[in-house]
Amino acid sequence: MSADTTPPPRHKELLDEWISKNYEEYCDFTDMMHSANGVGFEKVFNFASKLAPGFKKAVECRLKDDRATDFKNLEEILHEAKIGNKLLAGFENPLPDSMIPAMLAWLFRGRSFECMTEMGEELIRGGKLTFLARIVFKFTIKTIIYTSISIEARTEDDWRNFCEEQDELGVVPTVTLKVVKKFKSAVPVTDDNVVTTEKKKPKARIAERKPLKELLTDHTLLELIEERVTVKKRAKDIAMLYIALDKAHVLHSCTIVEFHSALDEAFGEKAGYKKIHVRGVQDAHKTFMSRVQNKLVIDFPENKAELADIRDFLDLPAYATV
Repeated sequence: MSADTTPPPRHKELLDEWISKNYEEYCDFTDMMHSANGVGFEKVFNFASKLAPGFKKAVECRLKDDRATDFKNLEEILHEAKIGNKLLAGFENPLPDSMIPAMLAWLFRGRSFECMTEMGEELIRGGKLTFLARIVFKFTIKTIIYTSISIEARTEDDWRNFCEEQDELGVVPTVTLKVVKKFKSAVPVTDDNVVTTEKKKPKARIAERKPLKELLTDHTLLELIEERVTVKKRAKDIAMLYIALDKAHVLHSCTIVEFHSALDEAFGEKAGYKKIHVRGVQDAHKTFMSRVQNKLVIDFPENKAELADIRDFLDLPAYATV
């Protein structure tokens, strides 16, 4: 994505409004994009290929060209096809079942850049790519990071935080970390900021994480939570559960990442439980805690009703009224 596709400020406000009014649709889209099988990216790629004739063939050729060092030719194809104008038009006047509103909302208001970067890192680590393909994904990650900064969608500190999050999850984002270390701003990224050495790798940190039972102040909630998460399985459901427990003061201080990890550890082998990528859960939580027209999304009537449903189901303390 190039800077010329960046929506003006008013459109960013409209994206926030769209998310608040179409939250289920937004969550379904982010769930798809965070899927480990890459089905979301395949769908978006096919959609872009329809909007920009010749784009698919150009991408295929780019993947085979061992001399290329950037994506300028691909950006030019998208620019010449006026894809930015088409997307904005598709957002303002969407056709039935159009993916454009959800896609733009995710790109500019969700954790899209982190998700794309993380998937690229995973593909490189996976060992199934050819050497040339790994080189392409290395360039892709760098392009994503610098583009996100150039269009002011992310800051250098955001990418430092991303590296720290990955480290907490037990992953060393090799390409991203090298890019972040080259940032010229005042706070350098060193091995003290982000653990990269073998002796400090996150296995010990993961082992120190508390199980779900220890995160809860009331252990009788375990069975009800298990019943809940085997029925309500989407990223937004996990984020909403975390918020409800926190509001009820029955959850010891922990991050959404730690809570997600504890759920996986507790119920990962249970029938009916669906493991959800942590990035999707983070994205849902970030959206709930974001503001639209100076009001938290979590405080919208439909979300307050969902929190009340969770409170009633888990029989949380009465003072947790939201």
